[in-house]
Amino acid sequence: MIIIGHRGAAGLMPENTLSSFKKAIEMGVDMVEFDVHKCRSGELVVIHDFTLKRTTNLNGYIKNKTLEQLKSANAGNGETIPTLDESLQLINAGCRINIELKGRDCYTELADRIEYQLNSNNYNPGHFLVSSFNHRQLTKFHNIMPWINTAVLVAKPTRASLKLASGLKAESINVDYRSVDSNTVELIHNAGFRIYAYTVNSDSHKEKMKRLGVDGVFTNFP
Repeated sequence: MIIIGHRGAAGLMPENTLSSFKKAIEMGVDMVEFDVHKCRSGELVVIHDFTLKRTTNLNGYIKNKTLEQLKSANAGNGETIPTLDESLQLINAGCRINIELKGRDCYTELADRIEYQLNSNNYNPGHFLVSSFNHRQLTKFHNIMPWINTAVLVAKPTRASLKLASGLKAESINVDYRSVDSNTVELIHNAGFRIYAYTVNSDSHKEKMKRLGVDGVFTNFP
């Protein structure tokens, strides 16, 4: 069972920051997960929410702020909101990366930045896993870069999500660990996909996921 650092090591460092990614890598995660939005000036930035309020000292929507404005925010312990490029540079292919398309209509920019990394020989296609709850956006990304693995994000698997995963030739279906039981694991495995469970923070829940045959867990405490 692989360990995926949720927003880096979000239980130990400010989430979705360079220090969080560095901590997760130091702890030996198999994959780092983070979220991307497109800001007003067009860059992709790494932050979970659509607004700044919860995780920084500023307010307002990400889409309405330029990168310069976002860089003035304190994302915790003096950290700034990183760009996607800064995050990929820091991780430096030290592990796989799960990029969640969170902001609206940022799939084109994500494809551009991944293409840049591939052309620079910094990463290979197998380093990346792109996921989203926004299945329309995930499908559009797949249409641009069908050679990059995708994951369908759901609270629990449904017939529709299995059909979508099949159409995308997805690597995995990522589900809320609270909906995982032996039947869920069997359903997803029999359909030909891996199952990654989020967000599993206690040792007892990690052990339960392992016993059930889950292929990987997202955790704030790698």
